[in-house]
Amino acid sequence: MATLSLRLRTVLELLGPCRLLADVGTDHGLVPVEAVESGRAERALAIDVLADPLAVAARTVRAAGLTSRVSLLHSDGLSGLAGRGVDAVVIAGMSGKTMQRICETDPDVVAELEQLVVQPNGGVQYMRAFARRAGFHLTDERMVYEREQYFVTCRFSRRDGPDPAYDLEGLGLDEAGAFEVGPLLVRRRDAVARDYYRLQRKRLADLVKRGAPGRDQELATFERALAICLADPPAIAR
Repeated sequence: MATLSLRLRTVLELLGPCRLLADVGTDHGLVPVEAVESGRAERALAIDVLADPLAVAARTVRAAGLTSRVSLLHSDGLSGLAGRGVDAVVIAGMSGKTMQRICETDPDVVAELEQLVVQPNGGVQYMRAFARRAGFHLTDERMVYEREQYFVTCRFSRRDGPDPAYDLEGLGLDEAGAFEVGPLLVRRRDAVARDYYRLQRKRLADLVKRGAPGRDQELATFERALAICLADPPAIAR
């Protein structure tokens, strides 16, 4: 099997043990095959709305000798998964807004999930907000830099009670700001996220300087996240 990229390795590292994994937008089928081979998933579904990626995924599955444990499904998003026993979903390689639409289109499937692992190529705040509304806890998030692009991966787990990730007292962030920057990344003072916050601060400061409307609060959010990451000791009020 082809060597996994850093961003796909991160997806798999955040995926917890599951019975049946659905990989939406599977492309080459690398994630479901590796999830089964590594023992993270007992079985997996490789899902794509396009026939050509599914054909490539089929070759990947056959080459790995996993045709009895990894099935192919020609489907749009989560359509048709209700009642199949899917307890984990991975979605990567599309925008956060598209992921949100996919999840909101099939709420019955989402309600059956124990975990949801996402890696948007932009707009991760939409999925943090959706997952919070849907009753998931944000249990891990990581940021990696690969091919001159930042990728955030989030793991949302089905849990009861308040989500500790959004206990924002002392952080100086409101909930919308936490959706934007990632509360666990900020608390951990993640080194890759720090560089991303610095880049966003510069971009937003330039926009504000040129008079772009509605960017002041976003700039303040990234400034606060960066301040926490740079402070020694951490700039978190007690």
